[in-house]
Amino acid sequence: GVSADVLRAELEKKTRVLGLFYELSRTLGSVFTLGDVYDKVIAILLQVTPAARVMIYQRVERGEMRHVASGSRDGGTGKADPTVQPLRVSRTVFDNVAKQSVSVLLVNSSQGTPSVPDSLKAHQTHSVMAAPIVGRTGLLGVIYTDQQDVLQTFSPDDLDLLNAVAVQAGIALDTARAHESLQREAKAREKYERFLPQQLVDDVMLDPDKEIRPGGTRQMITVLFADLRGFTTLSEANTPETVVDLLNRFFTLMSEVIFRHGGTLDKYIGDGVLALFGAPYPTERDAVKAVRAAIDMQRAVQIFNRELVAAGQAQIGVGIGVNTGSAIVGFIGSEARLDYTAIGDTVNTAARLEHLAKAGQIIISEHTMQALDASVRFTLLDAVQVKGRTAKMQIGEVVWAPK
Repeated sequence: GVSADVLRAELEKKTRVLGLFYELSRTLGSVFTLGDVYDKVIAILLQVTPAARVMIYQRVERGEMRHVASGSRDGGTGKADPTVQPLRVSRTVFDNVAKQSVSVLLVNSSQGTPSVPDSLKAHQTHSVMAAPIVGRTGLLGVIYTDQQDVLQTFSPDDLDLLNAVAVQAGIALDTARAHESLQREAKAREKYERFLPQQLVDDVMLDPDKEIRPGGTRQMITVLFADLRGFTTLSEANTPETVVDLLNRFFTLMSEVIFRHGGTLDKYIGDGVLALFGAPYPTERDAVKAVRAAIDMQRAVQIFNRELVAAGQAQIGVGIGVNTGSAIVGFIGSEARLDYTAIGDTVNTAARLEHLAKAGQIIISEHTMQALDASVRFTLLDAVQVKGRTAKMQIGEVVWAPK
């Protein structure tokens, strides 16, 4: 019969293996990067099998396999260096595992089992194990292990261990990829939401693979320009650091107001802000939203000025111009750099109205006046000659009061 020592040794081995797999499941379930998963898999296989080295390959574009991590019993573990030629692996073994998604165990033919390929015998490789890493979408990669020492040959038990590790690795890689995808999406959404309206961000995030190309569509929009008054004097009277801090605070205030009213932050121009209302999706209330945003901007500037005075700094003023009309809206630029913006006479006219506005004023065009409702009060001003137009243009000033 089997001796008590052998039974005890087997029991201890199984207890140790069970403990390791509990640790494996717990550890791999708590790592959220592909690199961490690879490192854990290598460390565990070197601990539970007689492998001299472990190499992990990741399935990349067009089904190709890329060497991404490796470890050896002499202590060398880590990310694969693409400048270093990886140690030789059996193409026969590798292809069987990758193409058929089955694990393989080969040892030297003197052991009475299938032979290790001659190409590896020349490198003193006496036994090889490899297993596929399979995830929800299919083959994710391959784990390849081998051993040079004939006394440390792999056994079917070792292959079972490798298969179990490969299963856990597949689950962990799926989790890590999902986590990385969520992080990328969150970062992308955060970036887009700083400039684009919620509807456009949703469209981009729903189809992230959709290629964004230069081009636009003609549509009705309301354009708002807001610009600091006396910025040159402010710059001369303060240090560059103070000016940059003030500008950042000013832009943050203005952007918050634009987003609150459903506008699109087009760009910052020097010490000014350009916003679009009705892009990408026009509504009948875009002019109302733009003018209400302009009023809230002026109110926000008044509150900001109280903070500046309390800090011993000079107050600022903002002039705002608003115009409604047709423009080309979309991603404008080159393949290398695209901006979501609007171009056309409607935009240019809004900029010229902003130049007419004094600090605290909101100047609007006749087209904007016609699109407003009774909730917005304005007074007519004398018609003005605007650059680029032959006829004089009727303009008005929005009446607003501090909150």
